[in-house]
Amino acid sequence: MLGQQPEDRSRELIGTVVDEESLAPLVTVEVSVEEVEDSVVVQSGLSDGNGRFRVPELAPGSYRVVFRRLGYVPTSTEARIFEGEAGVVNLGSISMQPSAVELAEVTVVTERAPVVIEADRDIYLVEALPAAAGGSATEVFESIPDLEVDLNGRVLLRGEPPTIYINGREAPMQGEALDLFLQQFPAENIENVEVMANPSARYEAEGTGGIVNIELKRGVSLGITGNGFVNGGTRGEFGAGGRATYQSGPFSVMGGTSLRFSQNEVDTFDLRQNLLADPITWLEQDGTSDRSNWSGNVDFRAEYSLGENTELTGETRIYRNASDSERLTVYTERDGEEVVLERYDRFSIDEGAGNSADFALEMEHEFADSDRELDVEVEYERGNDGDESRITRRDLEELGVVDFATELTWDEERETEAEFGFDLDYTHPWGEIGQVELGYQGEFGKTDESQLREVETQDPADNILESGSAGFLHQQAVNSVYLTLMRRFGEIQAQVGARGEHAGTRLELPGEPEAYTNNRLSVFPNANLTYSFGEGMRVRLSYSMRIRRPSSNVLNPTNTSDDPTHRRVGNPDIDPQYSHSVSFDATWSGELGTLRLSPFYRYSVDQWERFQTVDTDGIATTTWENLGTTGSLGASLNASVRDYRSFGGSISLNGQRQSYRWDPILDQPPLTTTRWSVRANLDSRVTESLNLQGSLTYNPARDLPQGRRSATLMTRLGIRQRLLNNRVSMNLNVTDPFDVYRSSTNLRDASYVQVGRQRESARRLNMSLSYNFGGAGRRGGGDRDGRGGGRNGPGGGGPR
Repeated sequence: MLGQQPEDRSRELIGTVVDEESLAPLVTVEVSVEEVEDSVVVQSGLSDGNGRFRVPELAPGSYRVVFRRLGYVPTSTEARIFEGEAGVVNLGSISMQPSAVELAEVTVVTERAPVVIEADRDIYLVEALPAAAGGSATEVFESIPDLEVDLNGRVLLRGEPPTIYINGREAPMQGEALDLFLQQFPAENIENVEVMANPSARYEAEGTGGIVNIELKRGVSLGITGNGFVNGGTRGEFGAGGRATYQSGPFSVMGGTSLRFSQNEVDTFDLRQNLLADPITWLEQDGTSDRSNWSGNVDFRAEYSLGENTELTGETRIYRNASDSERLTVYTERDGEEVVLERYDRFSIDEGAGNSADFALEMEHEFADSDRELDVEVEYERGNDGDESRITRRDLEELGVVDFATELTWDEERETEAEFGFDLDYTHPWGEIGQVELGYQGEFGKTDESQLREVETQDPADNILESGSAGFLHQQAVNSVYLTLMRRFGEIQAQVGARGEHAGTRLELPGEPEAYTNNRLSVFPNANLTYSFGEGMRVRLSYSMRIRRPSSNVLNPTNTSDDPTHRRVGNPDIDPQYSHSVSFDATWSGELGTLRLSPFYRYSVDQWERFQTVDTDGIATTTWENLGTTGSLGASLNASVRDYRSFGGSISLNGQRQSYRWDPILDQPPLTTTRWSVRANLDSRVTESLNLQGSLTYNPARDLPQGRRSATLMTRLGIRQRLLNNRVSMNLNVTDPFDVYRSSTNLRDASYVQVGRQRESARRLNMSLSYNFGGAGRRGGGDRDGRGGGRNGPGGGGPR
């Protein structure tokens, strides 16, 4: 966004864009500054949540400033900057006339706001995505060309998990808890998604897959504005929520809440052959589960301007979830001749609940008559999770009739997390066309987990086989300093920086005389070059070094599985993974649409992943291991067509070739795999207010470090009807309408061969209704400078 670029106020244009009829500020207006003589675009960006725009770093000359937004007639004005002139040229209030049919004038993919390609990130506005109505954050990610979601709901960027941010702050949960949160979070609350494969030094170095930042809707305009929504689906889904904003003078408050319920039924089948047993044995597991989830969240933000140069911001987010499930798994053990040795089932009733809260206070101060800016923020996060399980084992006769309950298992887990953060960021001009940014960040966190388990037999009654407790205490402190230099050289925007981090971790286990400690000092360089050729052509070359630290659950060596045939343990000796990433992006935008080619290369050291083995008794153990080094060479090609004869759409082809060189202790030969995927979106405008949408995602079968995964195909169809001058939106979406989604895996190593498949019915129909009140329709996020705010938030990362 324009407000995120290095600001040279000696030569800059500012102003506000408003709706001609309601005079309400317009967000995400595409602002292009062109040279009058040859129409070469020298700067571009978007207006912020207040409709304000700022165009910095302009050389003396005559310019045409063009304003474009979906649903409005493009307009333009002229401005001139004289040689030796310093200061701000205020264009005042720019009015735009509503027009529902001027889609061809805006750079769009289907009926949506622009996909903005900036110096260090790509911004996807999600309003027109098929998953935006009635869907979840995970489904939004599945619709973005740069991202993919694996079978477990984990988000990947170019094959690696990114760090997830919300409004510029790291999400207050991770691992499976984060995956569940994203699967439950309503898409209606999301304004845009920012994808940063190689973030600047201002951002934490955690996450070898870069950063994905979710910007929530939080518009600002005079008086009260907001929206509300309700949705439901054929598989028991239900959701409702709303957001509101109030502004009066220097004071603004905004907040929202949402509630979501979902149900999920999954059938699984695994057949594992134990190659170490003599003779060879087989274990068959046939299971089904029915899980329901409730989740809700509340967020609140207040801003107060102390004069023209200082702003105070307070923000809080609270998230709560609860779940219950029933699982039934039938176990059949056979010998090499297929003779049944033992047959039993295990029926489990599970209940879980969790909550998290995030509180932040921020002060931004711009020094008078200069480009210097100081940003100070403190943040506190706290979360609690608990799970209880009651498992009954029953022996089965040959025909499957229940004999009697032979074993009862009780499991109880509790986890508490807390983290405190402090940030200090300072920016200073570097001549007339550059900027220096430096800062400090400190994070201090603690995780405390306890586990109780008791197993007793029913024959003889109340004979306790196992009773015990386990847990851990994990502490981590990360102190970081960073420096970023940003400067423009003609049409080249350059950004270089480095981040120094000292990370100390300590893992304490009950009964262990010594704690596991790890202290590391690391330096993470980064660089970013962007060159504009004019006439819609731009290239970007970037590099960054990042780290992937193991979480407390990855380090915990205690068995957390309730399945006696499958142990799940962590590894306290895991080393962090370091990755070097280089990417190149070439983008061309013309009258027909946009074409983008993005090759990349990533090299990782000490990559750690899940690893499974089977012992002579047929017990599988899944743990984490540093597998060795990996290299990934890939590219993505994306083509989008603007509205042409009421049709628009995009197609994206992604591919990469990965080479694994294993650690010698794993006794695995080097492996090279190829993976690719294709995505397509199509939009048809039937009338000015009615749209049809469709999407398709295909992932071919691909090799895994210990096996192979099957191909998957996901399709979606949608209808959107807008009413009452676009204030009301009615949506109907069908996921997997042809019921073709399937997945399976085939795993093997020297100790076992395992074939598994998962049948999760994805086919469902969702309906949603949303209403916008106050102002002039949709609004977006943004602080007074358009950065989006927040610790490590967008805007401090370099030239835009």
